[in-house]
Amino acid sequence: MTARVLRFSRIPVPDMSRSGRLLRLRDEEKHWNQPERLIVAQFGVLIYVGDSAHAPDASSDDIAECDEHADEVTAANAMVGAWAFTPRNMATSVRGAGVTAGPFVDAADIVAGFYIIEAPDLDAAVAIARTNPALKAGGGVEIRPIHSGGMVERAPGESMPEAPAERDLLLQRLAGQRRHILDQLAGLSEEQLRRPVLPSGWSCVGLVQHLTLSDERYWFEVVMAGKPLDFWPEGDNADWQVPDAVPAESVIADYRAAIDRSDAYIAGLDLDAPPAQPEDWWAEAGLSFPNLRAVLLHVIVETATHAGHLDAVRELLDRKQYIVL
Repeated sequence: MTARVLRFSRIPVPDMSRSGRLLRLRDEEKHWNQPERLIVAQFGVLIYVGDSAHAPDASSDDIAECDEHADEVTAANAMVGAWAFTPRNMATSVRGAGVTAGPFVDAADIVAGFYIIEAPDLDAAVAIARTNPALKAGGGVEIRPIHSGGMVERAPGESMPEAPAERDLLLQRLAGQRRHILDQLAGLSEEQLRRPVLPSGWSCVGLVQHLTLSDERYWFEVVMAGKPLDFWPEGDNADWQVPDAVPAESVIADYRAAIDRSDAYIAGLDLDAPPAQPEDWWAEAGLSFPNLRAVLLHVIVETATHAGHLDAVRELLDRKQYIVL
């Protein structure tokens, strides 16, 4: 593969010690897009608001003001590039060795996006930034001169890497949650794996058996592949109960083997493939699993939920944290 190089180009920085010519607003005598205007510098405009309006499911109405502002700045030949961030609940922060969910700074306002503009001086950049709709919503903007920067340069003929297909993304997320489960079990003794630490009374080894039977085997082996449900133990919540005679190591090995079988079943099916063995109770419970896609999403959520349960139990057992808070 051809190496990619990020080249940083120096950009003229304005003389901040002198007040520059004020760039008039659009409703004043002069306009931003004066043809005689000489562009001498670039400025970054950081947008601060309570939260970003650009959620994955945001409608065109939700972001209309943002789009109108971007169109206006672009029409004035001042826009270089603009990027909008998703809401704060989708942020992940890294501080030292720890990884946490949420913004880096727990403040009332967050950086909801930024854009780069060209202007002859700071006054002109401020005039443009003042029209950002964030100010109407009680937020604000921060303007800084750009020192240097640039886009990734690629060799002639080299294309952007393709985004992972939907199937690949789903399988990657499922594999990641399975690894999370196994990572949280590693290093625990037989006694720790069997010890209930929460009032509900379940153990780590019981949770793993539940994942093996109720998630991996039921959904992929029975529902999608049409195999018989002849492995289910008798009794209430029996999938959570591990007999004392069964070593914890054996239960974990069964989980790994079930994962391998599930992957083999998944490999032979399209995302739109319907269940080979649907069940009536789904509709009675208000649930719908029309295809492999829906089943994958369900098992990802189930596995992630139980991974979070293991995070809490592991910290209670030996204070090990999967994500340092």
